[in-house]
Amino acid sequence: SPWRAANARHVARTAPILRDLHLASRACFEELGRRAEFDLVQRGLLMLCKTPQGLEEEAHAAEYARSLGVPANVLSAAEAQALEPNLRLDVAGAVHYPLDCHLTPARLMAALRGSLQSASVRMLWNACVTGWRTAGGRVEAVTTSQGDLTADEYVLAAGVWSAPVARDLGLALPMQAGKGYSLTLPEPHRK
Repeated sequence: SPWRAANARHVARTAPILRDLHLASRACFEELGRRAEFDLVQRGLLMLCKTPQGLEEEAHAAEYARSLGVPANVLSAAEAQALEPNLRLDVAGAVHYPLDCHLTPARLMAALRGSLQSASVRMLWNACVTGWRTAGGRVEAVTTSQGDLTADEYVLAAGVWSAPVARDLGLALPMQAGKGYSLTLPEPHRK
């Protein structure tokens, strides 16, 4: 369970792996961004802390990030305000992770779709995976609501829904949903 994995030994063992996975993912986005425009920008991530205690906790996380080779800077309230001059911040301070990037999701999806269409990939929309056809320890086809699909190789990329889809293959994928945050502004300021 996730609670059993929340211990110092597990974190110490998996943190370098997750760091490498995140950095490799970032490099893939950068490479794709050189070929297709989806507004990938490196402005960093600013973790705002309302209280001194929150800032102290986030500073410990920043220290751990730095020990893994990930840049992280603890900022005073004034330094955080200087990074976001168009907002009025009521914070004790912040931690800035300068390597983090941002993108426009709709433009990314359009770029990915365009890349796939250029490669003559056949797309099947609104098809629900209902199972797998296997023989001799190999997948022969994926069964969908629109018929069976055969391929030489299969990539299961259904996010948190990958686990139930893979269960029919006897695979136990330890995945759980993550929480994300976003802020939508009617007329965001552009630099």
